[in-house]
This record gives sequence, C-alpha cells and structure tokens, in this order.
Amino acid sequence: VFQSCIFQPRSHLTINRHFKYQPSTMTSEVFSLSRHTNIAGDKYDEELCEPQDDSHDEKYGKAAAAATKARCKFVQGVLFVGVVTLTVILFQGESNNHSRVVHSMPLKLGEDPSPVNVWDVSGAKKLNKVEEKKDKNKNEKNYKNDTKEIMETRKKMNVKTLEVAVMKLDTEVRSIKKSLPSGHFMETDPGALKVTKKLQDATRKLLAARYGPDYDDPAGDVYGGHHYRIKFDLAFQKSMPDYAANGASGSFTIEMAPTSIIPHSVFTFLEVARLFKRNAASGGFGTAFHRNAGHVLQARVTTHGRVRHLAFQEYDKRYPHKKYTLGYAGRPSGPAFYVSIQDNSKNHGPGSQQKRNPNEADGNFGRVISGFDVVDRVHKMPGKGFIGSEEDVVGIQEMTIMVPSADGKYTVWKGA
Repeated sequence: VFQSCIFQPRSHLTINRHFKYQPSTMTSEVFSLSRHTNIAGDKYDEELCEPQDDSHDEKYGKAAAAATKARCKFVQGVLFVGVVTLTVILFQGESNNHSRVVHSMPLKLGEDPSPVNVWDVSGAKKLNKVEEKKDKNKNEKNYKNDTKEIMETRKKMNVKTLEVAVMKLDTEVRSIKKSLPSGHFMETDPGALKVTKKLQDATRKLLAARYGPDYDDPAGDVYGGHHYRIKFDLAFQKSMPDYAANGASGSFTIEMAPTSIIPHSVFTFLEVARLFKRNAASGGFGTAFHRNAGHVLQARVTTHGRVRHLAFQEYDKRYPHKKYTLGYAGRPSGPAFYVSIQDNSKNHGPGSQQKRNPNEADGNFGRVISGFDVVDRVHKMPGKGFIGSEEDVVGIQEMTIMVPSADGKYTVWKGA
C-alpha cells in the first residue's frame, strides 16, 4: 500500500471499498469474500457481492484513497522518526566512546567550546590511546610490583632455608672440632675437611641469596674483582690529642675477601655489621677500638650473643695478614677483630699463635681500601695496649654494608 500510494499515479490505480485491484479499463464486476470491512466501516454479509456500478465505486474509491493517503503519511512519519532515532542512537554510541576525553580536553584562556572542539573525534581517539597506554603502564607496574613482592617473599624463604642449612652444618663442624682425637687437626683431618667444605659451600649460597653475588677477578687476583664492602663511622672523644684540629668524626671503608676462598670468615663479619644497628641502640660504645698495640688496633664487638665465634680457624694463604688487613682476635677467633698496622703475615699466620698445631692461623676477612688516615688516627688514641678508660676508646658508631654489581658499582644494602 505504501509503495503504491507513493509511486503509482491515481489514474492507473484505484483502491475501492473492497480493496480490489482495479485498473481503469476493467469491468465493474468484482467478487469479494464474506465479512469484509471497507474503509468506511460498512459490513457485508453476502458470500458473493453483487457487481457495483461506477458511481458507487467512485464514491467509495475517493474515501478509500483519502484514508490510504492518510495511512501512508502516518507510515512515512513513523519511518522518519525511526530513522532519525536510530541515527541519533548510533551517533551517540560513537561519541560516547570518546566522551571521557572529549569533555576533559582543556581550553585555552578565552577559547570558546566550539563544535570543532567538542566533537573532535580524531583528537579524542589520540587522547584515548594515551589513556589506554597509561592504563596499560599502570597494569604493568602493578604486575611488576606484584612480581617484585613475590620475588622478595621467595628470596626471604630461600634465605631462611639456607640459613637453617648453614646453622646445621655450623653446629656439626663445632661438634667435630671438639671431638677430634689428639694429633688430629681441622685443617688436615679428612672427615673435618669434608664437613667444613660443605659449610663453606652452603655459606656461599646464603651470602649470594642475602646480599647478591660478589665478583672474582678473572685473572685470579684475590685483591681484584668486586666484593662486599663495609663503611665504618667512628666517634673520637675529646681525649684525642688532635681532637681540636680534626674533630669527633671519621670513617674508613674495607673490602671483604673473596667468598670463593674464605666465605665463613666473611659471613661472620657481615653478620656483625648486619646486626650492628640493634647493638648501637643500647647506647655507649659497646663496639669500639679498645687496644692500641704496636702491630694491631683491636676492637671489641658487642653482639649480645647473636654472632658466635668462628666454627673453625678459616684461613687461606692467598690472603695473608698484610698491613691494613682485618683479622679475628682470640681463640676461638671472633667476633672481636683487629686491623693490622704492619705486615703480620708471620705473626698471625699458620703456627704463629701456638706450637701444638702448625697449620692453624688467625682468620682474615678483609682489607682497608679508603680512609687510611683515619685508621692511622686511631693509633693516636691515649694509652698503649688495652685502654682502661672508656673516655679514651674510639667508638664505632655505625657499619654500613655495600654490595657490588657486575660493572663495579656499589649500592648500600637495605636488607634486614
């Protein structure tokens, strides 16, 4: 009907009250089904309608045409509203994809929000890409943070596991040392050497897990490479003869020996440094240089039982007690230590401290690499030998652990 009323001329098509197709050349005889209703609402009960004359058809044909025209207009209106509504919905759907960035686009001072600014879809797309990139970076950052947290947790668990293994082997070594028969020594007994090697291997793994690796010199120089370092911050008291000139503070730095040769000695002193801050919380100079001898500057160490002495006298002839090296004092050695202010390779080397065991030596764990003048200044503290007055000792206020990277750069270790 819609197509007919739009495209067909009235001279070619007439719609009568019975909705019959009636070209102008047809006869007036038309048949209709029963119970049909015409446009005017008249009902016909006849099973077969009688033929109608032309005047009758013309009368009702005009009414039907008018009604059909009105219906066509209504359909046109509905279609127009539908098309407009669909267009608006589709356009709003596209613009809503960019509405967040379009409305957030800043205007310059005095600039009107013209349609070009409001509906700049290309600009909105660019800004959306920026926002998507930010979201992606944020997600990646969160993922990296989550991954970092997981890695830190795994690292702590790994350190704890290795710590337990080291403690177990440490206890076993101490037990063997006590039970060795006369004439047997830790440095030569096959059973003792086997267990101490296991302790050294486990200790290397623990050091690497806790602090990261240290790096040996490719040429094999024990004084080369990049190894753990510790910075000592000292407190000089007013009794120092040069106090007025040089003040109360000073520092020096040591580099630890390679863990590839003496890991147990290195680990023990790193434990002293790692736990040092808690020791300092007790106040005073619990850890201090308290002995001023001709060949060494010896320091007492307060650990409140958290660091034990060496399980065995670990020593390597490739790392002797040269000047400005650091070794452990006493028998059993450590955690008290000393700085050699002369070459003590013979004085503290194998067999030097007792005649019973010609293989035993003081453990050696590091060497001074900077602040030599500060070390020399300690030697100027009042008194000789063991210092009796607490007002004359040189306190150690802080120890800071520094760890290396493969390229030789050092950072402060911030672990626990």
